[in-house]
Amino acid sequence: MNQSILATLTRQAALVCQLARTKHEDVALLAVSQQLDVSQQVLREDLERLKFCGLAEGGVDPQWHRSLQFNYEPGSSAVTVQQSLGLDRPLRLSREEATSLILLLQQLQSIPHNADAAAITGALEKLQHATKNYTGGFAGILGEEDESQVQASATIDEALTRQRAVKFTYRKPGSAAGTSRTVSVAYRFTHDLFWYLAGFDHDAQQPRIFRFDRIDDIAVSDVAIDPRAASIELNPQDPFSLNDAASVRVRIHQSLLWISRTEPVEILSQHDEQFYDATIRYHSMSWLVNFIVGHAGNIVALDPLVAQQVIEQAKAGLTHYVQQETR
Repeated sequence: MNQSILATLTRQAALVCQLARTKHEDVALLAVSQQLDVSQQVLREDLERLKFCGLAEGGVDPQWHRSLQFNYEPGSSAVTVQQSLGLDRPLRLSREEATSLILLLQQLQSIPHNADAAAITGALEKLQHATKNYTGGFAGILGEEDESQVQASATIDEALTRQRAVKFTYRKPGSAAGTSRTVSVAYRFTHDLFWYLAGFDHDAQQPRIFRFDRIDDIAVSDVAIDPRAASIELNPQDPFSLNDAASVRVRIHQSLLWISRTEPVEILSQHDEQFYDATIRYHSMSWLVNFIVGHAGNIVALDPLVAQQVIEQAKAGLTHYVQQETR
């Protein structure tokens, strides 16, 4: 058997066994990473493939024996399908099923070094073309159940047609109050199952990225699109430029391990019964400090300078809270 295929099967088998024992994705990834000396990023891609096959969601699928079955003979170029699960028949997808499949293909497209990226792109283009008359284009892909994001997308479409910037209120994580923004839109994209808007921020006078579910009261402004929006470049594999970001060592409580799936956090090793050593990648020190403070002791900064800023920020927040309570 091809050594690359054998290595992949070894990693995936180890993941399935570890998941059966721990029932916790992040702990399983960490254990197999140390066992096989493989990066967690590679294992996370293996995990996504296992989930797609129904073998890794919440541990081993109890119905694993009903999965697609096939036979591969060493030295042969053919695979004999023994149980097709209906994959040999034409599929007729509902609107919701088509939308889900589009989202899945977009996620697969964002994974670097796919063996057949052209096939994924081709399938995605065909699905989008076939569904555009039924799902309302971008709005349909977002999902009908989230009316606010659908409306935001429609407003952006109108702004682009009229060559105008959009204005909206943006809520940062951990902040109850939002700030008013005027933005010339350059891109809309998905990353880790969230939709984002990238554009030129007229207030900050530089490119910015905003998450759709944190945008409120979006409207077309009277401000013309800034030509600098057209020059913004976005790397779909690394839209937040985290490969070039600074990093800091921290300790994360076991109850917060899930955060590595949605934030630029990498779990390194288990420190004790409650905490894990990890790194956080960041571009802005203020973002990093707010991020740590916002998790109320579940993240501990190991860098003395960062820790001092976290303490000062927490004290300032507590002082403000006390002043509000005594009024």
